[in-house]
Amino acid sequence: MAREPFLPGFSFEDRQGKDYHLRQQFNIKNGYGIPKLNLESLTSREPTAFETTYDFIKFDPLERFTKITKSKPLPYKPHYVINDGKCLSFQGYFRADMPEFSPEKQFYRKINIVYYLEDDTITIMEPPVANAGYSQGRIVRRGRIPNPHTNETWHWKHLNTGIDIEIYGILYHISSCDQFTREYLLSQGIEVNENEDIPKNVTKDHSIRKFSYYYGTQDTSSQDKLYRFLQYDRKVLRFYALWDDRDNEFGDISHYKVHYYLIDDTVEIKQVKDKFKQNEPFHRLLSRTKLPKNYTPGTALQASASVACNNASDHEYYEPKDFTVGGTISVLGREFFLYDCDQFTRRYYRDCLKIEQPASISIRETCPEPVKKEIPPHTGIGQPEDTLQSCLSIVPKPPKKDIIHYIENTNKVLRYSAKMDSNVENDKDRKFIIQYSLADGKISIYEIKTLNSGFPSGYFLKSALVPKPLTLDDKVEYYSPADFAIDSKIEIFGRKFLITGADLAVYRYMEKRPEKFRPEIMKGVGEYLQREGIIDEEAKEVENVALNDE
Repeated sequence: MAREPFLPGFSFEDRQGKDYHLRQQFNIKNGYGIPKLNLESLTSREPTAFETTYDFIKFDPLERFTKITKSKPLPYKPHYVINDGKCLSFQGYFRADMPEFSPEKQFYRKINIVYYLEDDTITIMEPPVANAGYSQGRIVRRGRIPNPHTNETWHWKHLNTGIDIEIYGILYHISSCDQFTREYLLSQGIEVNENEDIPKNVTKDHSIRKFSYYYGTQDTSSQDKLYRFLQYDRKVLRFYALWDDRDNEFGDISHYKVHYYLIDDTVEIKQVKDKFKQNEPFHRLLSRTKLPKNYTPGTALQASASVACNNASDHEYYEPKDFTVGGTISVLGREFFLYDCDQFTRRYYRDCLKIEQPASISIRETCPEPVKKEIPPHTGIGQPEDTLQSCLSIVPKPPKKDIIHYIENTNKVLRYSAKMDSNVENDKDRKFIIQYSLADGKISIYEIKTLNSGFPSGYFLKSALVPKPLTLDDKVEYYSPADFAIDSKIEIFGRKFLITGADLAVYRYMEKRPEKFRPEIMKGVGEYLQREGIIDEEAKEVENVALNDE
């Protein structure tokens, strides 16, 4: 039959199998393919189990008969994650040429070399120096820097203290490193050399030049405007002063700040704003100018600092040595008392002028004792809490309530039966129900109808806070569940009531909170409920034993 052509009438049906497609070998769960436990062979439709072969050389019997827990290998972390934020810090210097007009030829400039371990990049920065006269900051941007002697880039294996490295044509000398860098290189098997000192410049350092101008030995360099600008720019002596003008009509004590500018020996006086005096006419008492010592009302003050400097020989002006804490200065006929100065001013006098400024002087005025606020008595309108709120603010606000306590005790009411304690014959038989709301502590009284009494049933007292008698108006005490006991008398707005009974909810409330009630109150309520048959005697005996144990 294999030789017959594949034509109609020459093909025969294979009765052994009809479904020849391969079934699904995986189950899709959470987007991942999971192989099935039983696979189907290609030739038969019966499931076949996985065939497992054992290597008898590597076979361990313990793995078959015992459960061995193997520790999981640590997750792999790349080097840039391990070394993230870790840097090697080196300190060094390089030689730089001086300008042509300078008598010195070369000087040393300090640098910091930072090597980032995460990506093997290097950056070089120069720490700032005041009045250096040249640009500072970042010298080499962060990146992989090529080594001119090899075809590779600079690596941390090539760095060490006491060596020279060439970067972009400049020779840098590494003098020292920090503790972390030293420990890291030692851990990698590199012996680190000892730290070296950075050589000092032979040239005269302008940043540490002494202020010889105020020692009395004035030379030509101190008189130079350019030198004074570089030396004293933005250096200001600040003193705190006060002016007492209470001898004059409408006079008062005013506080000021006295600024002395070292760059041109000018003085500026500003008034300290007082939050209690919003109508001050002037904020700046004296603009920046030279301050003369001997001032007469007829002489005119120089209009600007430049004019004052030109005519400095005509008048005698204030100098830094004339300002002392505890002393006075004359400002256009007004005597100002200096009582304090800032820390920069103290350091300047101590280091440059060899003068120690006295300690600051306290100028606080003795304020009278504040008037004690007393709460006035209750006006009789509303509750005492309303009167207190009217004393605290102009627009009274309602007293704050304990919202959590109110929500937890909403619709929870304690009921007591009572009768009126009165000498009037008609009032002796009147019966009432007293309801105490646990949410807000208000009490309401409902009268029960009695036949032929002449009094209708209904509310005798609507819900209200009931204060105890003989309590002060400023410390009002209101009735609480601890004041309601069987056969006790309470007075409500001049009427006396005798408590005759209570419901079961009152007793359950006492059981949950025994610390709020006296034992005799709980005992009286329990005996009343026992007489009424609401609770059995066995439960009462158990409760009595518990009370005795307490």
